[in-house]
Amino acid sequence: MRSIQYLTSLVFVVLIFASVTAAQSMESLSPGKPVAISLAPGDARSFGLEMKAGDFAEIRFKADDNPEVAFGFLDASGKALVTGNSASSNAAVFIAPKDGKYTFLVKYEPSPDASGQRKMTLEYSNKFMLPKGSKQKAVSTINGFKVRIMFVPGEDPEWGDNVVLFEKRGALKGILRNDGNAGFTGFSFPDDPANAETPEQKKQGALLRRTADKTGDGIPDAMIDYYSGGAHCCFSTYFVNLGNTVDVVEVVNTDNATLAAIGVNPKGGLRFATNENAFAYWNISFAGSPMPEVILEFTNGELRPNFALMKKPAPTMAKLRAKAKAASRKISNNPYTEVGMDFQEAFWGEMLDLIYTGHEPLAWQYFDMVWPAKKPGKEKFKADFKEALAESYYGTRNINTSNSMRNSMQLFEKIYNTMREQ
Repeated sequence: MRSIQYLTSLVFVVLIFASVTAAQSMESLSPGKPVAISLAPGDARSFGLEMKAGDFAEIRFKADDNPEVAFGFLDASGKALVTGNSASSNAAVFIAPKDGKYTFLVKYEPSPDASGQRKMTLEYSNKFMLPKGSKQKAVSTINGFKVRIMFVPGEDPEWGDNVVLFEKRGALKGILRNDGNAGFTGFSFPDDPANAETPEQKKQGALLRRTADKTGDGIPDAMIDYYSGGAHCCFSTYFVNLGNTVDVVEVVNTDNATLAAIGVNPKGGLRFATNENAFAYWNISFAGSPMPEVILEFTNGELRPNFALMKKPAPTMAKLRAKAKAASRKISNNPYTEVGMDFQEAFWGEMLDLIYTGHEPLAWQYFDMVWPAKKPGKEKFKADFKEALAESYYGTRNINTSNSMRNSMQLFEKIYNTMREQ
């Protein structure tokens, strides 16, 4: 799958929120009083919360297996303030920006495997307390906020959760969590000089430190990386606005690659580089997988690829023929029948380089030159390649989508208004 799944995320969110069942009367959640609920696929339930400015709410989902629910906190007007999914966190966390009535919405995500009623218990706590043994990993001060990355030990002291605390004048203003059990990896500041091991990383860190507004929206922000601790996966980056409130404005999942700041965007914010992941493990081992570089910049609050910045001069046809001839010798004549068949070398890496530097027609000419005349399955391979390409950054070049987080909030507001009207 590609690094930032814009289209996939949009479809996923639409599937989650496309249908809403009949409304049920607003219930209340009380600290220390678990509430058992039962939801069918697509069902939503709402609960009322009375909170004062700065009050903390944590609602945990307890079930025999992953409850697979989406959740959101909305203010009295129905505006979504926080949304999330139990796939990335086993608890919903919220801090009230002001006194008032708030609504907690929970929805059972429909999926091909979802069937029958899903039973779970909601456990509400209004007291925030880090478990004993929690340790501060790193701290940064941004626009008057103290941002602290904390390690929270699990049953095994070496493994546990990571929590990011956003504090201002001693008061907790926001929390960022990822229940990935990543131990001492987890969250980190990419601009921390202590994490820079190469001259290039030091240069990137300095660029981040001197750029308060990395997204170009006029608000100082924190850029926070997350690494799950695998051999080479998985990486995510959070962009968190630190203005009057703490707002996560973008989460970029770069999978097997990292996200690096490479320069200033003249329109505001920074430009970044990562690598395409759509062809990782595709017909070859990860070590042999081509992962072309992609340049990204913020557009309307969303980090999008800029292919104009990636263009390069085309190679001569003589060089292309020579490369095709050499690559063709390494391809067996065994029939190609499905994705997953091993090739000695990823000849499609040259195709991707051509495509990502602005020369797609040459990529298909190269493909015709490199494919052995006696090898069956050429059209099948071509179709599979195009399918993978459609899930890549390149596949999003002509797709205009709203920010996935903003889209999620708007759909939650639609659910709320639908339930209120019924």
